Amino acid sequence: MNRRKMAKLALACVGLLMGAQAVQAAQGESWPARPIRMLVGFAAGGPTDYTARVVADGLGKELGQTVVVENKAGANGQTAAIELLRSQADGYTIMLASSGTLSVSPARYKELPFDIEKDFAFVGPVSGYPYILVTPASFKADSLQQLVDMEKASPGALNAAAVSHTQELTLALFNKKFGIQVPGIPYKGDSASVNDLVGERLDFAFISPNVALPLLEGGKLKGLATTDKMAGALAGKYEVIDGFNIQAWNGLVAPAGTPDIAVQKLGQALQKVLSSTKLQDALATSGQSVMKMSPEEFKKFSLDEAALWKEVAQDAGLELL
Repeated sequence: MNRRKMAKLALACVGLLMGAQAVQAAQGESWPARPIRMLVGFAAGGPTDYTARVVADGLGKELGQTVVVENKAGANGQTAAIELLRSQADGYTIMLASSGTLSVSPARYKELPFDIEKDFAFVGPVSGYPYILVTPASFKADSLQQLVDMEKASPGALNAAAVSHTQELTLALFNKKFGIQVPGIPYKGDSASVNDLVGERLDFAFISPNVALPLLEGGKLKGLATTDKMAGALAGKYEVIDGFNIQAWNGLVAPAGTPDIAVQKLGQALQKVLSSTKLQDALATSGQSVMKMSPEEFKKFSLDEAALWKEVAQDAGLELL
């Protein structure tokens, strides 16, 4: 039995043992009766961490209990997910999960230490943001069409960054849409790819607004398009890739078996937090916009995206990891 299968079996056993305890605890107290942990699968300072801290503050006020953000970075969010599923399913441990964890990972890994459909209680999405297609400031193309025409005129002339699995698949979908084959160069982080963009060693990349905007405003990079509509004051600033509709997003999940009362209260509190104009404005400064769905809609949305990315990965001939 390989390591991933052993991890899945261990998590299943833990869930069975904790399930009865969680229900009993929820029935014996008015939830929430103590602070709540919010796990984040990425390091402090990134867009997911920023969103987590803004939302945690709002949830704490709505629920009357402190919501403590804990960063558990590693393995594209899988480290935090494993930590979540090892926790008691009582509503006191939740996770702000990224689309990379919930929808992209199933398209890139042969096996995961969890089942996206069965192991999570979906609470609701929080926010999303499109990627901005950026190039060096001196890049010859000044529009999306010019970039595509450059590659078609000289196939293989251009290159692009593939920092995360989401960006890797976004590039694959971009290639498919325009009938081109721009190779993705792997990078371990945005900072390395940005350095190569500024240094004109890389032709373009799809990067998050919070990383791109300061560099665009400073004239160090050039923005040609976005993968979906931008929010707030940024709306309409860049061309939107027609029919692409790709966003990176995040949402709240809890372990499967979390008592309904906890999931319901979390969902209700989340909807109130997301209705705050102050929160919406805060997210818009980093190119994000709120997303509102019921738990059932959020689960379906996540699974539908997972199916899309699996198809993209297969069409691009990407080997599973």
